[in-house]
Amino acid sequence: MSGERKPREPMSNIGLVCPKHAPRSGLMTKVAPEAMVGRYVKKSFVGVDPRNGKEGIEHMWVLIQRVLADGAMEGVLNNDPVFEMKVDCGDTVPRVSLTFRVLGVSWGDADGA
Repeated sequence: MSGERKPREPMSNIGLVCPKHAPRSGLMTKVAPEAMVGRYVKKSFVGVDPRNGKEGIEHMWVLIQRVLADGAMEGVLNNDPVFEMKVDCGDTVPRVSLTFRVLGVSWGDADGA
């Protein structure tokens, strides 16, 4: 990633999702991948929590840019990770699929509409 680094999200914003509000398996599988182009999808990423050095999951927004031939999607990471991981804000995120790992979708357009 080139250019000036964006400020990181405060560690106090990192939390867990309780079982009552966790995504249900298959919830988004009925949505056509083409409907996600130009929208933000929240996806889980595995990284190392700098507070304790343990592996954990951070949920971040990906702006979907295209659908691949097999129906998987490709997009750009739209968060600056707090956990230590191999992706950074602005990096391409390949192979996003609408499974239980997708935690949310922003139904507004990427330009805020």
